Amino acid sequence: MSGKTRTRRPAPAPPVPAATVRGQASAKADLCALGRQYGGWRPGSREATICQETYGR
Repeated sequence: MSGKTRTRRPAPAPPVPAATVRGQASAKADLCALGRQYGGWRPGSREATICQETYGR
């Protein structure tokens, strides 16, 4: 090195935690219930039917 000093890169920011429902993470989140509640899925809609057939909830 000819008189120049190397500067270190700043450490990467820590990962941002995933959004949780009502402050609690759940490994077994009911995706169909979330779709109905927040996605506005109507009972018997295509979305609700696909979710029910896929996840059984």
